[in-house]
Amino acid sequence: MAKQVPARNGGTLTRPDKGETMNPNGRPPKLLSSIVKELRAKGYERATATTVCEAFEILMNVPQEILVEMTNDKEAPMSIRIVGKAMLSAKGWEVLSAILDRAHGKAVQQIIQDNKFPDAEISIQVVGEKPKVSTSTDGD
Repeated sequence: MAKQVPARNGGTLTRPDKGETMNPNGRPPKLLSSIVKELRAKGYERATATTVCEAFEILMNVPQEILVEMTNDKEAPMSIRIVGKAMLSAKGWEVLSAILDRAHGKAVQQIIQDNKFPDAEISIQVVGEKPKVSTSTDGD
């Protein structure tokens, strides 16, 4: 059984006996893990990259009237509501561009090099490296 002992600054401290614990139920579960367990128990699942891409790709083809209904629906997932509202805003094209970049990656940009200037001189300067000194002794 725990004992009451006087504290330095007045009052008392409760000290457990050897082998006894002051917290018999253990540490409470961490906040995020308990939220995850609760959401899974309610039937919610993790959004994978594939499902997010599919949802955004389909969302791009939804007519404006239906998109407005979806953004006003309190039962719709927040990601759909947020993206839908952004698509309906003045920056709709930027949102669509960002969605395409997320879903399919940015377009590959190529640099085409032609040798139209064969007499051009290119100089390369390496900063931060010491020049290498040859220490050969064969008389060169």
